[in-house]
Amino acid sequence: MKKIRRMTLERGPCFGPCPVYRVTVDAHGKVGWAGEAFAASLGQSNWHIPPNAVASLEDALAHASFEGLRDKYTDYSITDMPSANTSVVFDDGTNKTIEHYHGNLSAPKKLTLLENRIDRILKTRERIRCNKGLD
Repeated sequence: MKKIRRMTLERGPCFGPCPVYRVTVDAHGKVGWAGEAFAASLGQSNWHIPPNAVASLEDALAHASFEGLRDKYTDYSITDMPSANTSVVFDDGTNKTIEHYHGNLSAPKKLTLLENRIDRILKTRERIRCNKGLD
């Protein structure tokens, strides 16, 4: 299992009140938040997660075979859906970014599950109004 140096999850807008934000975490558990729209917490804030939570993120990446997934799932089958882009810089210096438009029905379910797991581990639920899809 590869260690992370930094991970970022960005949730993009939809045609409706989907939360728009960016959350970043580093290997030491420092989390940075930037709420942009439809979030209870707009603007920037920071908090920490414990080392075992960082390990859970690394486990989630491995379980989803993150590095083996395609870089883009951006074609659409359904319009007006939100997006989620996940970027990881690994401790060995390699990096990977996946652009995921949620209207792309060919994207593997494990990618959406990974995005939701990242949100749970980083405790973003407290900072957004719309909790749909985070369970």
